[in-house]
Amino acid sequence: MSALRLRSYPLGLLLALCLLLVGCMDIQIRLVIREDGSGLATWNFEIPPQTAALGVTAASLKAELSRDKTFKRRGAQILEGRAANGNQTVTATVPFQDLSEISSRDFQVVFARLPDGKKCSFNLTGNNDPLTASMVRIRMDVEMPGKIINSNADQITGNVAHFTTFFRPEALYVEAETSRFAFGDPGIIAGSAALLALVFTAVWILRRNRGKPVGLAAAAPIAGRIENTAGTATVQPAFVYCGECGTQNRSSSRFCRRCGREL
Repeated sequence: MSALRLRSYPLGLLLALCLLLVGCMDIQIRLVIREDGSGLATWNFEIPPQTAALGVTAASLKAELSRDKTFKRRGAQILEGRAANGNQTVTATVPFQDLSEISSRDFQVVFARLPDGKKCSFNLTGNNDPLTASMVRIRMDVEMPGKIINSNADQITGNVAHFTTFFRPEALYVEAETSRFAFGDPGIIAGSAALLALVFTAVWILRRNRGKPVGLAAAAPIAGRIENTAGTATVQPAFVYCGECGTQNRSSSRFCRRCGREL
């Protein structure tokens, strides 16, 4: 496995660099995977003093990574730093839409939704060359989009699978439950469609009735009687008052009950 052959592939590039350094570098790989298969890949290199003394510094490693097309992608970053023990570090992060973007001819990384729609899986298979495995130390963390229910990882913490040994005879495997509200869940889609239908129906009814009278409120009863003459309804007062003496009389009376004047 030559450095020239692997240079165009991110995982292969890291292995080739480690081979050139005779295994003097510790590499931590972390994959954060979302439910749609996109995510973020992070490589963290820690350079011990003896390696830096040979001229392999954080600056030179950063320059080497910057020449690779993988780390020229939009959103990719390469940063230098220092570990707690004082060692130089280089951290490279690359966003991806699909894990195949960080696969190579030597290592294939696959993320898939299982047929039941409620689980997802991660697989990493490759050509585990014994010589490479004896010279390189690579650890990997895989953060899944749900609770891990099955894996051959060395340790599991919540939804993160920790592989202390990258090179294994078998594939690296992680299976997790997806969120109840994951996009694509038939029940969620059906419920959302029903809710949208109700909303659109309510809006349509409101628009159709806009401008129409809602109705007349029941009026309070009026003291008096209603007469209908020639199709026109009129309300007659219950009482009338005499213009002469001011006495209250029934509206049906023709003469004042006190002074006798015609009403």
